[in-house]
Amino acid sequence: MNLLEKKTAKLHNNQYSIEEINTAYENAFKKTKLCLSERINCMIITIEEVQISEAINAVRKTIELVGNIKFIEHRYANECYGYETAFNGINGSIIVKGGFSSGYQGEGPQGLKKILAELGFNEALIEQNVNSVGRRFTLIK
Repeated sequence: MNLLEKKTAKLHNNQYSIEEINTAYENAFKKTKLCLSERINCMIITIEEVQISEAINAVRKTIELVGNIKFIEHRYANECYGYETAFNGINGSIIVKGGFSSGYQGEGPQGLKKILAELGFNEALIEQNVNSVGRRFTLIK
């Protein structure tokens, strides 16, 4: 029996060697493993029934502890808290349950836009995602 060994693969209209694909896969796996290990140092802030300005101030003060924010994840969690926003930094994450929201023009979405802009996220992407009626989004710096 004759077996042919494939030496290249096409991905997004580009030709790659199998070695390049294996290396990219290994690097992605290492990066994911590192990201998950960082989540062990996860700090959780629960914000309930506070003014949005208090929520913003709490996040501002706590962000210093988790370091430079790399990305945020915002999603509808449940009826109790509404939305949950994870600020993922180099030394851990802050998860804010409640306080920030999206999908309408109220105080919660405006506060989320404000803190994301302060953290240096792309303003066009902030507007697009926070104004969307979708229940989840991720922004990456």
